[in-house]
Amino acid sequence: MQHLIRRTALSLAITTIATFAVATPTQAAEQTQNALHTFNIAPGSLDQALTRFADQAGLRLMVASEVLKGQESKGLSGQFSTREGVQRLLDGSGLKASFNGDMLLIEKVQVGDKALGWGRPSFRAKALD
Repeated sequence: MQHLIRRTALSLAITTIATFAVATPTQAAEQTQNALHTFNIAPGSLDQALTRFADQAGLRLMVASEVLKGQESKGLSGQFSTREGVQRLLDGSGLKASFNGDMLLIEKVQVGDKALGWGRPSFRAKALD
């Protein structure tokens, strides 16, 4: 009987730890993306604007330099969430942002990405008579 109680308690403990191990990084990432920051980024090269953005938001920036070559930014001034702020900086650039913890990844939009405004395809069935 005691063996069964120990086994059940151990199973419950492992399940609880696993749940928190998965939920905590996800919650932390959401908090990072939704946290409001005051940004003061002057118009100029997108490379410099993203570097300043990452510094002001406390993020690590990951981007290939050739992706940003020749790209300009309108700048960003005011209070925004990190997600909204980076979207405003990237608007019209053909680039998209994704977050992984405190890392900000910038990459080219691929054909079919939701960032292009394409959602899921829809299908319609028609009954045959």
